[in-house]
Amino acid sequence: MAEGGRKVVIGVDESSFAEEAFNFYAENFLKEDDVIILVHTPERYNFVDASKL
Repeated sequence: MAEGGRKVVIGVDESSFAEEAFNFYAENFLKEDDVIILVHTPERYNFVDASKL
């Protein structure tokens, strides 16, 4: 992994909001030596409620 740059964590999912957040960062804050960490945390799935679908 790159050394010395800022570490930037961006949460991602399948929404357009995640894409907009990444694009906003890239257009407004990105520096050449940044280390970008993309984090995806899946939505919790409730098996009890799933049986009601």
